[in-house]
Amino acid sequence: MSQPHAYHSKASKLIGAFDAKTHFSELLQATSLGQEFTITRHGQKVAMLIPFQEKEQSVRSVSGAIRAIKNLRSGVSLGKKTSIKQLRSEGRK
Repeated sequence: MSQPHAYHSKASKLIGAFDAKTHFSELLQATSLGQEFTITRHGQKVAMLIPFQEKEQSVRSVSGAIRAIKNLRSGVSLGKKTSIKQLRSEGRK
């Protein structure tokens, strides 16, 4: 596949909208093998083409992410003299 406007990034390949349209079937094939693409229009990221995941697998990864966030939160507090109400009031000033 000829990709004159494709650039590589860490997670996915950047590809212009025109090239994505022109090579769509090839992009689908590569995506089915695990490749991810970020589609750009005039240099701005506008869409991602990613491999399909079964709902159960997606739910598990979301559940895992929630558990990881809760683990990061454990042991973190606002301090003894600070409350959420005080922070909210401070933000409204």
